[in-house]
Amino acid sequence: MFKEKPKETVEARWISLADKLEELNSNYAEGKGYSFVRYVILHLRSGNIKAAKNACHTEIDKFRGVPEIKKLITQKPFEPGENYPWKISDEFERKKQERLKQEK
Repeated sequence: MFKEKPKETVEARWISLADKLEELNSNYAEGKGYSFVRYVILHLRSGNIKAAKNACHTEIDKFRGVPEIKKLITQKPFEPGENYPWKISDEFERKKQERLKQEK
């Protein structure tokens, strides 16, 4: 499927993110976590960041049920201004909240 890089060549920030995701993911599915999150973790640990991002886009609907994981993923592997999977829905929600404030 993909060739794993030696751990010493994977950037520490990706290993750190994978560790945080693993910790959060363990709160779900009776401690086993969700497979779609484990898939992202696997790619982060292997240094294949593009595949990790693609997995987020592919499983976009499933991340709605894990908001703290979604938030962490949005902040870390995706660079500012980059199209992360939830960008459109987040922007829609932000504009909706602004309209509600203006109506009050």
